Amino acid sequence: MQSLKEICEEWAPRLGLAHWEIAVRWADEKDLEEMTPWAESDVKFKPCAEKAVIRVKREGDYKQLDRSERHDVEAIVVHELLHLVFSHFTYGEDDGIKDSLFDIGIDRIAKCLVKLKNCPCGDGKGGEKQ
Repeated sequence: MQSLKEICEEWAPRLGLAHWEIAVRWADEKDLEEMTPWAESDVKFKPCAEKAVIRVKREGDYKQLDRSERHDVEAIVVHELLHLVFSHFTYGEDDGIKDSLFDIGIDRIAKCLVKLKNCPCGDGKGGEKQ
């Protein structure tokens, strides 16, 4: 299994974030106190400085709402990286519904990208089968 750092180093350039300074790590006890109980991860970022910190919870450290889905660490990291891609869209401008829908969309895109990367019909880099 790839480490969080390896996943981030693989995906950041694919998403146009190679120039960002991104730290990615497992959430510790202090992080868990700050983070939403049902969230698998979070990201704190400064778009103007192009710096970010991604914190990922270990499976079992969050309240999993849907037990049918596995804890896909690669999709989780890609999800948080996508927040950086869309970092200039601001949160908190309405009652939270817009934020939730935006997050659902990012989650779907992240899972799709990881699934496409791992698709046996391609080269693992998004290319066509030769």
